[in-house]
Amino acid sequence: MTVEDLILPQNSELGKSSDYDATYNPGRLFAIPRQLKRDEIGVDGAHLPFYGYDCWNHYEVSWLNEKGKPMVAVVEMYYDCRSPNIIESKSLKLYFNSFNNTCFHTPEALCATIQKDLEKVLLSPVLVKLFSMEEANQRAQLQLPDGECLDGLDISCDTYMV
Repeated sequence: MTVEDLILPQNSELGKSSDYDATYNPGRLFAIPRQLKRDEIGVDGAHLPFYGYDCWNHYEVSWLNEKGKPMVAVVEMYYDCRSPNIIESKSLKLYFNSFNNTCFHTPEALCATIQKDLEKVLLSPVLVKLFSMEEANQRAQLQLPDGECLDGLDISCDTYMV
C-alpha cells in the first residue's frame, strides 16, 4: 500500500464500525488532501479562484479537570481554505471522544492541544475557540430550563462507572 492509498477517503473509518478510545488519541485524526477533489474539477491549488475558511463546530467536547471532574464545552475551529488537507468528519468525532477520560488542568490547555493536533494534520494554522455551555446558550439565545445546574460545583472525582 502506498502513502497515497493511506490518505484516500475510503481508507478512513467513515461508514465502518469503530471502537472508542479510553484516553486521548490524536492518531484518530484522518487527513484528506484537498487537491484530490480539486484535481477532479480542474482547480489549481496554487491559484485558487476563491478565498475563505472552514469553520467546524463540535457541540460537546468533554474532558476531566485537574480534580477529575467531568467538564463540557462547545468548540469552534477555523482554518484557511488554502490548507493542504481537511479532516474527515468521523475521525474528528472520534478524536474529540478520546478526551472524555483525559485530564487537562485548564480549558486553555485543552484548546492548545486541539490547536497543535489539528495544525499537524491540516498543515495550516488553526484558531480554536472554546465556549462553556453557559456561553454557548447565551450565544444561541436559548432559554435554559428551570432547575439548578450542577456544572459549576467545585468538586473532586476519582470514581467513574459506565
